[in-house]
Amino acid sequence: MTVGTGGGNHLLFGGPSLERNPFFWPPTLGSFHWSLLAAPSCSLLSFTGIYVGGSAQAPRPDESGNDLLDLELACRPTRILATRRSTTKYPRDLRHLYTEPDRNPHRSEISVDKFWSSPLGFWGLLEFRAIESFPEVRWITAVGLLFRASLVYLLKQPYRSALKQWGQELHDRFFLPTTLWNDLTDVLTELAQFGFAFDPALFREIWEWRFPPLLQWEA
Repeated sequence: MTVGTGGGNHLLFGGPSLERNPFFWPPTLGSFHWSLLAAPSCSLLSFTGIYVGGSAQAPRPDESGNDLLDLELACRPTRILATRRSTTKYPRDLRHLYTEPDRNPHRSEISVDKFWSSPLGFWGLLEFRAIESFPEVRWITAVGLLFRASLVYLLKQPYRSALKQWGQELHDRFFLPTTLWNDLTDVLTELAQFGFAFDPALFREIWEWRFPPLLQWEA
């Protein structure tokens, strides 16, 4: 098998109970959202399918036509509410901001359908839908561990920088293979300094699979 399926390899995070759910610890929920927006390689490199952008199966919030200022204002209270271990008071505006261009919340990169009240109650679950089903099990495992390590890291080192407004730069720069690899290297370096050392060679395999050489030239 030389190609992926284009999707279907979703990652779901929550907790064994609402009381032990990490997204209610200060200030994890907004921190996790913002950190993913700041690292385009986690969305656009090779963790997603070959179709990316606003018309893809799982676009980023800043590819959906939503104003990131609205997203920032909606996420900001979570940093306060999380200190009180609140569940019912989390702003439901996020449900409408994490959508694809047709305003379908289930088809966004981060699906919050299972976070708020449902017919079965309050779940507190986040689903990451922009994950490719790779032809190699090792790759799938590595990406799952990377997301999990990032969550643990953000529990201890919350992301406190301003929400990054990429604009046209998101596609102009991060649709280029080298830029994406450099961005991922920064993510791996930061995690390694915290104690989660991933072998870059494994992610390099994914990168080379996603971006096969079209031309080789020797001087």
